Amino acid sequence: MPKKITVQKIDTAKDIVTQFIEDDTEEITLIIPKFSQLAQSESSFKLISKAAAATGKKLTIESVDDQVIQLAKAVNLEASNPFFAGENNKPKSWQEIEKELELDGEIEEFKPTLAQAPVLVRGKGRGGIGRYLLWLVILAVIAVPLYWLAFNVLPRAEIKIVTKKTDWTFNDLAEIKKDGEIPSAVVVETKNAQLTFPATGKKVVSQKASGKITVFNAYSSDPQQLVATTRFVTKEGKIYRLVKSITIPGAKVEDNKITPSSIAAEVLADRPGPDYNIAGGEKLTIPGFKGTKKYAGFYGESSEIGGGKIGEVAYPNDDDIKAAKEKIAKVLEDSLNVELPSRLPPDFKLVEGAKEFSLVKATVNPETNAAGEFAVIAEGQVRVVGFRERDLIAYLSAKMRGKLGDDYAFKEKHLNYDIAKVNFDKEEMSLPVDFAAVAHIPVDAANLKKTIVGKSEKDLKKFIFQVPGLKSAEVALWPFYVKNVPLKADLVSILID
Repeated sequence: MPKKITVQKIDTAKDIVTQFIEDDTEEITLIIPKFSQLAQSESSFKLISKAAAATGKKLTIESVDDQVIQLAKAVNLEASNPFFAGENNKPKSWQEIEKELELDGEIEEFKPTLAQAPVLVRGKGRGGIGRYLLWLVILAVIAVPLYWLAFNVLPRAEIKIVTKKTDWTFNDLAEIKKDGEIPSAVVVETKNAQLTFPATGKKVVSQKASGKITVFNAYSSDPQQLVATTRFVTKEGKIYRLVKSITIPGAKVEDNKITPSSIAAEVLADRPGPDYNIAGGEKLTIPGFKGTKKYAGFYGESSEIGGGKIGEVAYPNDDDIKAAKEKIAKVLEDSLNVELPSRLPPDFKLVEGAKEFSLVKATVNPETNAAGEFAVIAEGQVRVVGFRERDLIAYLSAKMRGKLGDDYAFKEKHLNYDIAKVNFDKEEMSLPVDFAAVAHIPVDAANLKKTIVGKSEKDLKKFIFQVPGLKSAEVALWPFYVKNVPLKADLVSILID
């Protein structure tokens, strides 16, 4: 008779090989229970099979676990389920059961069930024996799924862990500098604007009109130079003088046909007053060429010429200019404040007192328009010094670990800031920080699950109470008959406070 060795659920392939190698018996039957660790890997059965072959032992497997039987047969080990098998490890047919018990069709309606069920009682008889067998079969059919449910679905392990907690606070200045432990960051934004403002001052002016004309050469292909102050005259006799010297390019001459050339030039009225304000398109002649062939060949055409004034006009006084600069600065600052949040990096922390606006330049044109308004062109700039809050938390975390130990981390934290004192030129600030936190030694729940699966209740409690930073723990295995942590991690619940 083969020697039978009962395998424990937690035994590994190496444990089993060690047992039967040290045994002198040539024939050995391994009885492997349900939920054995061996059922998790085919490699375990390969190792057992190789060891048996190497030692010359005849090895068979008995188990009620279908997975164990399948894995054993997959590596050519003889395996059977003693509960469901008849002689020679083959399931008995209904005909064999009926003949052996001489039932003669007494419970024909239960054939489908009995044909798939084991013969639990051997013997002969009618009536009572048949009913007894029937009840045993029904109980077996019910018991198997219940057994599977009880040991594969229902078992649970729940561990509640409370970690030790320590209050930690920081109420001090945090120094934020360009190359410091908490690096600073700077954002600069600029914006331009042009606005007009009413002028309340008055002044008497005598102002000449000015503007541009286009000077044409329809005389020859030779260029013609005209000196500054050269006169141009309208048909009404209004005189305008060149502000600067010009050279009119030569005309294009082809087949005795002249295509005039031209150049733009600035002119100033000869006398002040609004009478010299003229519209564009008016022809002007050059009186200096009168009496020569050039008189008809060189001429000018006005663009709009204006600005001529005589008398009292609106003019911005010092108060007007001061108020205008303040107004345009406020407009630029408000506009930059609206746009600034969208221009900051996503992790940029801006605190109160760390923003500075300045009016970089403001140019005032004192000349007023027809409505008595003068124009101001200005450029505004906003500078902000900020930091990344995660850098500050890392700084505070390092200070905390220096006091409590390297294993500690923040579990809860509350952070508030007061008004910062900033040196914008050096890009640094002193920031009052009010920080309150709860520190603890964190527990890795996922890794803990992997470690405790399969442990007995006693070993589980011993292990749990050795977890660093533990204040208290509760361990519960359910239902009442469960004595080990389930092998499946998803049946283990770990709650950490």
